Amino acid sequence: MISLYVFFFGLIFGSFSNVLALRTHIGKSVVFPGSECPQCQKALAWYENIPVISFIALKGRCRSCRNRISFIYPLGELFCGALFLAIYTKFELSLASILFFSIAVFTAPYIYIDVKIHRLPNLFTLVLAVIELGVFGIKMYQDQSFENLTGLLRDPITALIIFGVIYVVTGSKGMGMGDVKLAPVLAFAAGLIGWKTTAAYLILSFYTAGLISVGLLLSKKASRKSRIPFGPFLLLGFWIAVFLSDSQIQWLVSFWQVKH
Repeated sequence: MISLYVFFFGLIFGSFSNVLALRTHIGKSVVFPGSECPQCQKALAWYENIPVISFIALKGRCRSCRNRISFIYPLGELFCGALFLAIYTKFELSLASILFFSIAVFTAPYIYIDVKIHRLPNLFTLVLAVIELGVFGIKMYQDQSFENLTGLLRDPITALIIFGVIYVVTGSKGMGMGDVKLAPVLAFAAGLIGWKTTAAYLILSFYTAGLISVGLLLSKKASRKSRIPFGPFLLLGFWIAVFLSDSQIQWLVSFWQVKH
């Protein structure tokens, strides 16, 4: 039963996630006006705004102007709902899961905006950083072990150094400052599971970016001069690492160590 509630809350936050994705990059308030049809701008009644259900009931069309509603809305809601459920299934309701829920809400907006305008909103990263400060404070209160607390800081600092060096060496050609800011935030979250999860997240981020970039070049969907956003790969690598089993993490890290 709790799983059902978690999934439903995921759908609700998925609806908010859609708003963040579609409004933030054009400088539009996420609060006012309320939900409206993107075609006729008519305000939606509460029963037209129920995640997924309203889309199905309205057969994918606006009740007022009858224009089609983009599938991005129900897909965004289902994506967030599925992430919430997967997080709860693995971590139950815990300090780590609360942070992962927060990252889940921003995942689709991060990806959509980075692909659209090649930016990762500072506000999103700041909100996550503040939540992480709260998590660190609670951890510091619960666990007086200096070694464990420094371990939590080691991962984001390491990620910041790695991405900072890449940014300085390559400039904005390699990655943007938004990537440099997001990388340590995700590293802190991954570090709640363990340093090997953080290592796997970083490895997977670079590997997936490399593979997909090569694929785009070979298919001629991108050229050497094309700007390929790195943010989506950070998030892809992060979520894959989070849901890998301990044995899979161990294999990946060991494989990377052998190759390097």
